Amino acid sequence: MEMTHKPEDLQAGNLEEEPRDDSLQEQTRYLLCRTQSFDCRIDQAFCTEGSAVGTYDTKKGALEALRDEWEQGTCF
Repeated sequence: MEMTHKPEDLQAGNLEEEPRDDSLQEQTRYLLCRTQSFDCRIDQAFCTEGSAVGTYDTKKGALEALRDEWEQGTCF
């Protein structure tokens, strides 16, 4: 499942946490993936493109990491 967000959404805080379901939460891992062209994306379970640069328990954690990478200029 691909989830992409525009930098404007990340800066404005227009992202909401998905409802918590503890039974699924334990199984779901969010990966921050970076392609060779430094595009970054968040995937679940495995990177469909590029390689993982971080693994997170929550979607919110992955989005925060994506924002940090974007602010540092290591993801576009």
